[in-house]
Amino acid sequence: MDDITECPICTGVYTDPRVLPCGHTICTNFLQMKELSGVECKASGCETCIHVSDGKATGVKLATVYCVECQQKLCQDCAECHKKFSVTRRHKIVKLGSEALSLKLPLNMCEKHADKYLEIYCFDCKLVVCMICYINTHSKHKCSGVNDTADEFREQMTVDAEKVADGVAKYRDMLAKIEKKVNDFTEEIAKAEMEISKKAEQLKQMIDVHREKLMTKLS
Repeated sequence: MDDITECPICTGVYTDPRVLPCGHTICTNFLQMKELSGVECKASGCETCIHVSDGKATGVKLATVYCVECQQKLCQDCAECHKKFSVTRRHKIVKLGSEALSLKLPLNMCEKHADKYLEIYCFDCKLVVCMICYINTHSKHKCSGVNDTADEFREQMTVDAEKVADGVAKYRDMLAKIEKKVNDFTEEIAKAEMEISKKAEQLKQMIDVHREKLMTKLS
């Protein structure tokens, strides 16, 4: 479980993990710390709206997040609208200041169809594909939406983690019992060795006495 749940850099449980082009998976928080250390993020305005007060445009609202796909800074209100529209619902929204890192990471786009998102998971091929790839080569396979598959996988991981935790407790109890049996058995062996040595010494003494008697009689 450690191999798939722990970041190889910070050795902690993954926090919003990201797969790099090299194939490694690393915590986004750790990467942000490395990429943005020493960089001062200045406050800036939303790039999609104008703040209106008393019927007059008084300037833009303060941007708080960044849309990776649109490459725009958004205020909180625009970010909420982004989540409501079907066209932008699945866009990657990150906190302002981490956009530099997000731009360096690969987007969820199909390699064969650059303008299509990876949104379908093929269970038969174990691949994430776009809609065009699904129509062309995966329509007869068992497939599901990426989000649904991710939710199912997350639920399964939770169940598995609970089972592992229960199993750890169970086998710790079993190990404690086995260790007690080992200790008890070791003590029994030690007692048996002492008893054998005692009996052997008694037999040796009896043989020596009998030998002396026979030698005396022979004399």
